[in-house]
Amino acid sequence: MARHADLAAIVERQDGSEAARARVAAFLRMAAGEATVAETATALGISTQRMHELRERMVAGAVAAAE
Repeated sequence: MARHADLAAIVERQDGSEAARARVAAFLRMAAGEATVAETATALGISTQRMHELRERMVAGAVAAAE
């Protein structure tokens, strides 16, 4: 649990809208296996198609940041 709390704190410290931070936090829960794409999409009030698009963009952004 400590790791999840650490990631949540990191997300909360980031610049950006509350909605963007909520999307990232939800993505991290999904990536950790705590929620499915459908559950995450529902929690965020978006379609599963949009969640798949966001997931692709978030992973691409993480890879770019790691370069």
